[in-house]
Amino acid sequence: NNNGMSGFMFACSGGKLEIVKYLYEKDSEQINIKNNNGYTGFMATCCGGKIEIVKYLYEKDPEQINIKNNNMCNIIKIFYFKYF
Repeated sequence: NNNGMSGFMFACSGGKLEIVKYLYEKDSEQINIKNNNGYTGFMATCCGGKIEIVKYLYEKDPEQINIKNNNMCNIIKIFYFKYF
């Protein structure tokens, strides 16, 4: 879309685990694609509280926690600013 969100990101943020699995298995590089704000599907999933998908994606690529958005925040900082 206009914000750079891919189908994979929409599935992640929407909690559609089976679709996330299907898209990931089809092209695992989708996990690294960022939207216009520098958010990945993993970040969108974490912010949306979709724990099953967070767990699935983390098991596939634990380094996702180190990726930073356009504001140089990784998911730990994003969580902190969102919830504290």
